[in-house]
Amino acid sequence: MFPMSLPFDSRRIRAYEFEFAVNGDRLGCKLLLDDGSLLFVHEIEITPEIEQVITSLGPSTKDLARG
Repeated sequence: MFPMSLPFDSRRIRAYEFEFAVNGDRLGCKLLLDDGSLLFVHEIEITPEIEQVITSLGPSTKDLARG
């Protein structure tokens, strides 16, 4: 699987929350977009661009959205 290219402008990301497996492995990241929608990006799909954007947002948001 190849890293995903974002299907939207990365400036639309407002918050994020990492998802972890029971064993502590990072599964991916939930992204909250400016329109209120959520997008899940699997760990293998997280590109350096996505890492840079979420790092610029500061700490992750706990309980961003349940589900």
